[in-house]
Amino acid sequence: MPDPTAPALWPGAEALTLAGQRPLQDPLQSYLASLPSPRSRQTVMERLRAVARLVEIEDTAAFPWHQLRFQHIDYIRARLIEKDPATDNRCSPATVNLTLAALRGIARYARNYNLMSDEEYRRIWPRISVAVCDTKTHR
Repeated sequence: MPDPTAPALWPGAEALTLAGQRPLQDPLQSYLASLPSPRSRQTVMERLRAVARLVEIEDTAAFPWHQLRFQHIDYIRARLIEKDPATDNRCSPATVNLTLAALRGIARYARNYNLMSDEEYRRIWPRISVAVCDTKTHR
């Protein structure tokens, strides 16, 4: 469990709180239910676990996905694109795009459930809708 007295490791991390409650309509579960197959759900959950690890949250289900805002998306997107210094690897463009698509789907449900305002949704849209292309193949 992360130390609540530790300084925030990423911009706006302190704004992501559960306050001991889950939203009545969970955008994560709704998005996963909308996917066409168990394999799709498994793949998306793998990407969301990677996002949770980026922000040092162990329990993906407890992550307050509906509270992600522009600064959080910007941080997550940048970390996905940059090279991991420990392994000298980076995510493939397809992996980054899949991850952004999952965040986009969750944000859409959060907005539809009134857990995110239209204004907040419009603010994050440019960061989660821009695909990352492969510079070798230009795809």
